[in-house]
Amino acid sequence: GHRIFYFRQTFWMRTCEDYMKALSTIEGGGPVLEEVKSCDLKQMMSEKTLGIAWLRLLPKGKGMRAISNHSKATAGPLPKLLNAGGFARKPINAALKEVDYVLRHEISAFPGVLGASCFSFPDIYRKLCSFLHEHKASGSGQKLF
Repeated sequence: GHRIFYFRQTFWMRTCEDYMKALSTIEGGGPVLEEVKSCDLKQMMSEKTLGIAWLRLLPKGKGMRAISNHSKATAGPLPKLLNAGGFARKPINAALKEVDYVLRHEISAFPGVLGASCFSFPDIYRKLCSFLHEHKASGSGQKLF
């Protein structure tokens, strides 16, 4: 079953801020997230057709799980500095639908052209089953983790 936990708002806000700060300052590599400055946001919103995916954080073990919903349309106010009112965008998945159609056509017309790419859970399952079958047939005693 599921257990429900309640956190004080101040604790939750501080925890989320710490997690977001950690995502933007990862050592040994580039940041996972990058802050968008207000002056860049207006330009980005006028140039880009893709929307914004709101990020939700869920507690997980000793950390957090970041979840974004790309099938939901986004709308909201822009910062007051921009004097731009608000914005509305269709879902990111809807904006990328044509690209998905093209990739699926290429895969069916030219199998193997995209290598080991998987576009769905059934794709992953088929490739994993095939790999495991070949692994067992080869007689390799190597354990898989």
